[in-house]
Amino acid sequence: MDEALERLEADETIVILRLPPTLFEETRTGSQREPVEMWLNPRKPAESGQASLIVRQYASVLDYLYGTIFGYQKAYVELGGDENSSWDEATRHSMNVLVMYFGRYRYADLEEFRPFNVLLHTYSAFLIIFALLPAMGVLAGTSRLAGTSYEDRLLLSCGPAAMMAARLASGLLWWLVLLGPPLLALNLSGFLAGMLPIAVVLLAAYFTTALIMLALGRIQAPGISIMLTGWLTFLIMIVLGGVIYPTSIFPEWLHKGAAFTPIFPMMQFIYDSLYQQGTAGTWSLLSAVWPVLPATVIALVFGRRRV
Repeated sequence: MDEALERLEADETIVILRLPPTLFEETRTGSQREPVEMWLNPRKPAESGQASLIVRQYASVLDYLYGTIFGYQKAYVELGGDENSSWDEATRHSMNVLVMYFGRYRYADLEEFRPFNVLLHTYSAFLIIFALLPAMGVLAGTSRLAGTSYEDRLLLSCGPAAMMAARLASGLLWWLVLLGPPLLALNLSGFLAGMLPIAVVLLAAYFTTALIMLALGRIQAPGISIMLTGWLTFLIMIVLGGVIYPTSIFPEWLHKGAAFTPIFPMMQFIYDSLYQQGTAGTWSLLSAVWPVLPATVIALVFGRRRV
């Protein structure tokens, strides 16, 4: 130990490891402790920190495996079991642990799960929310003018299609104000490998929500009721879309149903694009923007101003 400390002081090594003599004797099933003693070089914190992290991981694995096998056998004997049969029981217990470990994904569909990164999920959520917020302005403008004489004059002068396009265009300006700077900043910083596909999906998210809000704005109800309905729809869309938190924490039936909501494929596309740092393929892009089509049908059927 003295020689090891001298080498550490002379910067000839970065970490000293010492296994206590009672390492295996003190191991028990489920015990949580630090089984390895370490001395780190303070002048090389990065290298010594990485080495100590690896050692701690291996030590924890060793402690768990040893505790699972021999700790079970020792506990079996201490509880009054026979010494010979304790090893048979420990072997059977170890085999059960291995079977459970290798078969833990047996009932899971791996294609539905993605590696979760809190920071990337937060970035994706903010982009989606900024893309959907201008649609609430479309709802406010539609409900405020619905059934008024001013809207009648607009209908006679330019027609229903132009009125709908004007409201969508006004929301699009706010979309550019809210999302233009963040997208440019992420692109210039190198965080986005391809800005165009993400911008297309965010644009589809806006148009999908705005077209639905055009239809909601035609409801014959007080303005405050319409706005509350719109915000409730907004909340349901972002919750089921996995924007606030991943849908994998939902019950199984709700998790599967959330995949058919309009915002879900868009959120997944943006998250995957940020995680993979690459431009997605054409099929992935088309599968993310499909909700625009049914939203357009809803707007044309229920969102047009009729004479």
